[in-house]
Amino acid sequence: MNMQPEYNTLPEFQDQVTELQKDRKGLALASLVLGLVGIILWIIPIFAYLGCIPGLVFGILGRKSTKRGMAIAGIILNCVFLIAAIINSVVGALLWTSLMS
Repeated sequence: MNMQPEYNTLPEFQDQVTELQKDRKGLALASLVLGLVGIILWIIPIFAYLGCIPGLVFGILGRKSTKRGMAIAGIILNCVFLIAAIINSVVGALLWTSLMS
């Protein structure tokens, strides 16, 4: 006895499913591009936060696309440079407070 409900896919919705998969490829690419841009952005942390956090979100959403490798590379790059930006923020704040005292 099969307990799972049966789902029928209607032909008119098949195009929307295909478009959603295409959009996820774009998310994977956007994540990779933002990760590569993060190589430069981590120097100024506020810009790194604005670039790496969306890149990380895009990478997570893009993992289910056919470009999974690009999404994972984007996730890794965005994580690395987000951590670098956080460290840069902390070091900058510590230097600023030591110079002001």
